[in-house]
Amino acid sequence: MSDPARTMHHRASHAVSNVTTFLGSVTAIGLAVAVVLMWGAGLIFVHGGLFNAHYEFLITSVTTIITFVMVFIIQSTQNRESRAMQTKLDALLIAKRGLDEGELLGLEDKPDATIKDVQSEVHDVERPDDVDDAVRSDEPDADATGGRAVVRARSIRTHG
Repeated sequence: MSDPARTMHHRASHAVSNVTTFLGSVTAIGLAVAVVLMWGAGLIFVHGGLFNAHYEFLITSVTTIITFVMVFIIQSTQNRESRAMQTKLDALLIAKRGLDEGELLGLEDKPDATIKDVQSEVHDVERPDDVDDAVRSDEPDADATGGRAVVRARSIRTHG
């Protein structure tokens, strides 16, 4: 991906993340309830009241459009968080001790390209021969790496 395209993708991902955070807040829920209450109160002033098809169509259309857009926003956020969580779990399975978690903490807040770069890097780390025993045991590892698989996510520093 070229730099301008990556920058635009990063900005879009960041905007979606901000919108999702806001829409999950108490403020947004309060605004939604207020809009519905104002719509309900407006029935008093509309000719035909509850039986006015145009007024009912207004709230139905608005909620349908909002729901349609929110499905894609929520799915995008869920995909990003799932990839980040999977990458973190993969790294933990590679080496249960000595993980450089500072590189992985907050990974779900990074742009998609960064998550994919870290994911590739985690998958490319050479696993110790006794990784299965290390995962099952509570004892510290005694291999040459000290049980550590350090993930260097240089893409976080350059893209994040």
